[in-house]
Amino acid sequence: MKSEKFILGIFLVLSIFLLSSVIVSAQENETTTNSTIPAFIKEQVKCVFDNSNEMQKCYTDDGKFGCSGTGTCVADVSGEKGKKLTWKSSCGGYGYTIIDGDNEYAEFKCTSETNETETNETIPAYVKEQVKCVFKNSEKEQKCYTAEDNSRFSCGGIETCVMDVNGKKGEKLTWKSTCGGYAYTITDGENEYAEFDCLPEGNTTTEIIGGRGFRYSYWQCYSGEEEKQGSESSCKSSETWQSYAKEFCQDECYKDGSKCGVNSFSVAEECYLDFEKSEVSFIPSVEKEEKIQEEKLTEEKEEILVCKDSCPLDGKCYPFGYRKADNFCSDTGSFVEQLKGENSCDNNFECSSNVCVSGTCVSEGFLQKVMSWFKNLFG
Repeated sequence: MKSEKFILGIFLVLSIFLLSSVIVSAQENETTTNSTIPAFIKEQVKCVFDNSNEMQKCYTDDGKFGCSGTGTCVADVSGEKGKKLTWKSSCGGYGYTIIDGDNEYAEFKCTSETNETETNETIPAYVKEQVKCVFKNSEKEQKCYTAEDNSRFSCGGIETCVMDVNGKKGEKLTWKSTCGGYAYTITDGENEYAEFDCLPEGNTTTEIIGGRGFRYSYWQCYSGEEEKQGSESSCKSSETWQSYAKEFCQDECYKDGSKCGVNSFSVAEECYLDFEKSEVSFIPSVEKEEKIQEEKLTEEKEEILVCKDSCPLDGKCYPFGYRKADNFCSDTGSFVEQLKGENSCDNNFECSSNVCVSGTCVSEGFLQKVMSWFKNLFG
């Protein structure tokens, strides 16, 4: 009997050992498998057949993805992140996209086979659709509009807005917004998105605002000297405003001479740069680029305060309308003195009495008289 129990015990121990080995082996295989599985993502590719009024086909060179349509068509695509796809079409040409999760376009220039008489008799197709503008990171009212002299389509909203769009089928529209950036859609009868990355207000960096245009700028030197520039008609790159600030504060230092230059800097009201102006430079010389990098390193060491659509003061970026020591943060990016007496106003914070009625500041003396009258009435 004892020998049977001994053998049974050995059998149980061996069984547990084998079972645990199998579990460990399975876990190792699962870990190995999970670590080697590449990231697969999905996106859509819209094929655009320019100059074509006939049914066309669009497909990848391996034949895995494709679609067909007149004017445009949309193909659902999935695969490893970063994989490059080569597209072909029934009207010739090549297109290229990269699988990254963002919807993309593959455009093909189709040549018309109809003769001139047929072309002249062809009536262009007009279609209708909706475009939804998305303002990422926006916390205030924004506007979205087509980039043309007399904008045909526009809408406004805090996070999103939607508008009806109509026009020739296949027409490409370029969109702008009050928070900067560009977006593109094609009028094809299908609802689309126009997305804009809005820069958040408050503390920022020179890298984030780099290459963007602004109407106003304000800066303060270590000596306490300050300057504000700009107007509704001006539009300069952040780099241009920074160069003005550096030149202005070049010899402005603390009293002990420990630090010199720009102490704080702000820009306000984003605008679109005129690329034809000489102040907008995109290809600097090697010497200039090295100088810019040196200046950036210096700025990082000195920890210059940079604000966007806010006012720098005492090492902080204050929002528009913030009141401090009889001043308020204006929409030009600097603190200005509150209005006294019966001056015209738009907001309560602009007045020293903090009361704006029907576009006019109510004087503190008048408020005091009103308070005294109530005291006497109920006293």
